[in-house]
Amino acid sequence: MTVVWSGLAIGAVYALVAITLNLPLAQAGVFNLAQAQLMVLGTFIAYAGLVTFGLPAAVVVVAGAVICGLLAFVEDLVAIRPLAADSHHGTLVTTVGFFVIVEGVIMAVWGVDHRSLDFFAGNTSFSFAGGRVAPVDITIVIVAILLAVVLHAVSTRTGWGLRG
Repeated sequence: MTVVWSGLAIGAVYALVAITLNLPLAQAGVFNLAQAQLMVLGTFIAYAGLVTFGLPAAVVVVAGAVICGLLAFVEDLVAIRPLAADSHHGTLVTTVGFFVIVEGVIMAVWGVDHRSLDFFAGNTSFSFAGGRVAPVDITIVIVAILLAVVLHAVSTRTGWGLRG
């Protein structure tokens, strides 16, 4: 059962990545490869806020989202809009370029060393159906399922989703 839960958690991470890559593609027609790197940047900003500056979690989540949102806006103005009408290949290349720039900034500021935080619900796994399950695995699976259900409902039952 441990392998099953681990597999479900890995599959849920893949589902979350697929959702984040497909959402802008469905709505704007742009396959934005830099979007994932912007989320990584937001994670590092949150990490710095929590660990280095000791800020509350709510503050660092908002700060990371605002900073990454502003960078996404800049990316849209500089790397996507000028080429969006011409071809999808141009925007694909420029979003890869933006990805590399953001990755370089992350490595220059935080380095390449591994960092980790304790999971808010604890890191102690527990026995379930003959196997060990970590709370983070359950959380990832639940979040992926909920997000997929909500996005499906929005995209098939609302005017916002049906316009895309």
